Amino acid sequence: MFDFSPVVESLDDVPEPYRGLYAEKDGAFHLDESLAQKLDVSGLTSALEKERKAAREAEKALKAWRALGESPEDVAAKLAEAADPAPARGAALQAKDPELARL
Repeated sequence: MFDFSPVVESLDDVPEPYRGLYAEKDGAFHLDESLAQKLDVSGLTSALEKERKAAREAEKALKAWRALGESPEDVAAKLAEAADPAPARGAALQAKDPELARL
């Protein structure tokens, strides 16, 4: 890799891909002072870590659901039935005795 000198006399001393990082000042070429800010990826790194943590937690939750052996649709249906058991109870009564279910 290229060793970035803070000041060079000529851009000929700098490989072509890196010449844009230098600006002419006082007859010499100086490494861009705001380069460190431009290359700061700490925000990206922290966002990546947060996303990786969220993915690990989601994977753990998914494994817990899979351990139950039921699909999310089955669980949702059971939750809906538990929240409002009347329709299921009415169907069961009608199957046993249509006269009782009418009441």
